Amino acid sequence: MRYEDKDVAYYSNVRLDVVQLFPKELKNVKILEIGAGCGATLAFLKEKKIATEVVGIDLPINKHLPTKKNIDKFIYTDIQNTELPEYNNYFDGIILADVLEHLHDPLAVIKKVKKLLKKEGSFFISLPNIRHITAIYKIFVKGSFRYEKEGIFDDTHVRFFCKKDMITLMKNTDLNIETIVSALQMKREKSKYKTLNNLTGTFFEEFLTQQYLIRATPKL
Repeated sequence: MRYEDKDVAYYSNVRLDVVQLFPKELKNVKILEIGAGCGATLAFLKEKKIATEVVGIDLPINKHLPTKKNIDKFIYTDIQNTELPEYNNYFDGIILADVLEHLHDPLAVIKKVKKLLKKEGSFFISLPNIRHITAIYKIFVKGSFRYEKEGIFDDTHVRFFCKKDMITLMKNTDLNIETIVSALQMKREKSKYKTLNNLTGTFFEEFLTQQYLIRATPKL
């Protein structure tokens, strides 16, 4: 995997699509982001007074990234091999934005970090959709599974999901899906497929969306 080859911009975006998953009443909360990059999303949540405390986790290889100043704590570790008992039952929300596809065992990681979430807390997750029309074209027409710098075929991806697989992952980790929505339905999403998706009544949505966003809560 070549995280060190990626441009800083890869780690610097505010994930406004993920923030749209937050319930409007969610205020003054504690948020953990795994795969936080430069911490842009966490900083945004702090600036907008949605969160009072934000903690970021990212790989040690990314220590060189410029992190935002108003983040309360940044931990450089591989979450796959890390326990954080000091944060058990601590966070109101955990963000996993395009992270699970980079993990060898995403199911085990969700089960692990679920201990860090309050019983009434939520996961905010985004996952790329391998069923997208460009992936189908690339594999079945071009006959290639060539990896790329970013996107569905990002060269650091080790897992691939269709919508049904995402739902199964939530079920197998004892999470209730509060919402699962195509990125094409997000207000700020700019995609050439968005108009086509609307015109076809979302009938072909699973072939047109590059990404799904999920808000899920622990089963009580």
